[in-house]
Amino acid sequence: MGRSRKPTATKKQQGTLQKSRTLENELAPVLISNIEAPDFLQGDQKKMFQFFVDKFSKQGLMTTMDDVAVTALAIDYSIYIDAIKKINSMGLVSKGKNGSPLTNPYLKIANDALKSVMKICIEFGMTPAARTKVAAAPKEKKTLKGMLNEGFGI
Repeated sequence: MGRSRKPTATKKQQGTLQKSRTLENELAPVLISNIEAPDFLQGDQKKMFQFFVDKFSKQGLMTTMDDVAVTALAIDYSIYIDAIKKINSMGLVSKGKNGSPLTNPYLKIANDALKSVMKICIEFGMTPAARTKVAAAPKEKKTLKGMLNEGFGI
């Protein structure tokens, strides 16, 4: 399995973009700042969805194409939190039918959910190593006139 492709925006920033290695009509999703959680999410899943949408929007990473990935992240993260709560209350080890020690089954659930969460986090640049590979949307440059009209955000 080869390396992941660098986003075109990253290549532009680094000055390594070659027209021969880009798509002529590359998909350019629209940045968004607010999106409603899907109706099937409940409780903590909806809270996690909104948390990640807000976090990604502030970094210029939330686009119209990301709702499915953010939904998966919210669900898996909620599963992870629920499993950890059960592990904390029950312990890592329990006794089987004949008294032999058994690993808490919630440990596998937590580990599987965390693996999924980490994969999605890497795609969004949420780990130190991944941040070096993800380009956020360019921030809007402000002019002096614009800042004076806005009152410097005060």
